[in-house]
Amino acid sequence: MKKIFFVLIFVLPLSLLAQLDKLTPGLSLQDFRRIFPSAIPDLPAMTCNMYKNDTLLGIPGESQYTAVKDSVNQYAFRSILFSGPSSDFPKADSAELLHLIRSAHELTGHYLDIFGSPTMEKSISPRISIKDLTDPNVYSAIWNKPDGTIKILVHQDTEIANNINAEGKKVHEKKMKCAKYVLEVQASGKWSKLRIDFEIGITKDQFRVLMPIYAEQMKNFPDCWTVKESVLAGESEWHMWFLENALAGFSYDNYCGDAYSGTNKACYPILINKAKQFLAEGELAYGQPITLQVPASDAYTPIKKVPNEFFYDYVYYNAEWKMDKGKNLFIRLHENGGKGEAFLHLEVYFGTRKD
Repeated sequence: MKKIFFVLIFVLPLSLLAQLDKLTPGLSLQDFRRIFPSAIPDLPAMTCNMYKNDTLLGIPGESQYTAVKDSVNQYAFRSILFSGPSSDFPKADSAELLHLIRSAHELTGHYLDIFGSPTMEKSISPRISIKDLTDPNVYSAIWNKPDGTIKILVHQDTEIANNINAEGKKVHEKKMKCAKYVLEVQASGKWSKLRIDFEIGITKDQFRVLMPIYAEQMKNFPDCWTVKESVLAGESEWHMWFLENALAGFSYDNYCGDAYSGTNKACYPILINKAKQFLAEGELAYGQPITLQVPASDAYTPIKKVPNEFFYDYVYYNAEWKMDKGKNLFIRLHENGGKGEAFLHLEVYFGTRKD
C-alpha cells in the first residue's frame, strides 16, 4: 500500500496526466508514449525473483536470480548460518567461521581470474566490536566496474536479532554462546563478463534452457508503464500494461486520510470531485456506466463504526462499466479502517479482475 503524503494548507490544482478518455482499449504503445511523454517503464511490475537451495564451493545456502522485463540482471547467494566468535562471544569456537572465510578467499581467487583484481579487499578480526564500524564485514572483496558490481561478503547475521521482540531479546542472548555469520555473493549490472559466472544479461528464454530448475518460477509479464500525477502536494501513480503492443489494462490508486498525513474530512471533498472528473472522462470514452452510486452530499459523513471491528470497507462512490472480452472498468471511492485507523482510497481499474 503506497502512502500519499501531503500538506493540506497548500492545495494544488488537480491535474490528470492520464485521462480516461485517452486510455482507450487497444491503444498502441507507440501512441501511448506520444500522448504521455512523461511515462516511464514500470520496472518493479516486470521483476521476477527465482530461488533454489544451492551450494557454492561446498557452502550450502540459497541462490537467487532476478529478471527484469526480458533479461536476467542480478544474482545473489546467501549461505546458511555459521558459528563464530565476536566481541560479545570472544571465546566461541572459530572453526566454522574460518572455513567460511577460507571459502570466501577461494571464491575471490576464482573471480580474480575472470574479472581481474578486486577494487577493494579487506578483512577484520571478528572479535572487534562492529557497532561503530561503517563496514561491518569481517571479510569483503568488491569489484566496482563502470557497468557492473560484484561483492563477496562475510558478516554477522543480524536478521535473527532484528526479528526478536524486546521482551524475548534478553532470553535469546542468554541462550546464545556464539555469533552467527553468513557468506553473501552479489552481482548486478550490464558488464558483459557477468554472463560468464552469473548468467546476467541473457534473455529469459535462454535462462530457461540453461537453468531448467528455475523454469517454473520464471514469469512472463506484459509491458508495464507508469505515469505520475500530482494530487495536492503529494503524488500518486497510474499503471498501464500492454499485451501484443496494445493497452490491456490500467489502474490508479490514491490513499489519504486519518491513517496518513491528513484527515478523512479534509480529503473527502477533493477525492469525490476527482471521482466525478474521472466519471466525466469515462463517459466520454465508454458511455454511461451500468452502475452508479453517488453520495447525497459532497460533504464528508463519518460512517458509524462497529466497536472493535477488525476491518471495514464502506463505498461512498462507485461507477462501473462492463467492457468487451470480459473486462470491467470501475471508479470507486471508499473508506477502509478498523480498530481506530481509517483512510480514504480512490481507485480506478480497467482489466479482467473481478471485484
